[in-house]
Amino acid sequence: PVADRRIAFIVDMLGQMQFLYHEQARATLARMGAPALPFLRAGVESARRLGNATTRAGITHVLAHIDHPNSRELLSDLLEDEHPTVRSRAAGSLGQLGGAAAIQVLSGVLDDADPAVRLAAVVSVGRVGGDDAIAAIREFDGSGDAALASAKTLALFEATGGKEQKDAVLAMLLAVDIPARNAARIVLSRLTGEDAGYDAMAAEKDRERAVKRYRALLEG
Repeated sequence: PVADRRIAFIVDMLGQMQFLYHEQARATLARMGAPALPFLRAGVESARRLGNATTRAGITHVLAHIDHPNSRELLSDLLEDEHPTVRSRAAGSLGQLGGAAAIQVLSGVLDDADPAVRLAAVVSVGRVGGDDAIAAIREFDGSGDAALASAKTLALFEATGGKEQKDAVLAMLLAVDIPARNAARIVLSRLTGEDAGYDAMAAEKDRERAVKRYRALLEG
């Protein structure tokens, strides 16, 4: 009983606004792995009763590091949360866990009312990859929103293993929009396993060298 109370306390710490406490709690629960899942489920239920979205969002981060069917089940539940931040983070965590079943779940929120949730979902679908992911991304409507359109391009690029949208993604590394540069770098690093010396804040000539390096990696 004492251990149970301590673990429940650590789950509650995920709702702390002080970053250090939050990170310590997240790391501790992630190390616990599957044994932490009943406490995380209880934490979600308690946070809903109290209207604490911060705790629920913190729990989604922990679940991304526990590869277990119950983690996916709880994340699927959190994808229906009333708070868009919780839904978007749940989408990101489910994409990090991956698995074929994740595509079906994530596809269900590609038309979420909140654009941040749609963005997180399409990014995660691209990260999981596979034929079903590619089909879902092609059907995704990112028109009318520049961030969603860029996310769709990056998702299709990643889902196809760099076979599609390569030139468009490499061009993002030289874009004016810094978030677009960073998003492209993350996907390229994930796909190639290298950072190619890219710095989003570097001079254009330095970024151009990284583009050449990434192109060589993708075409090699």
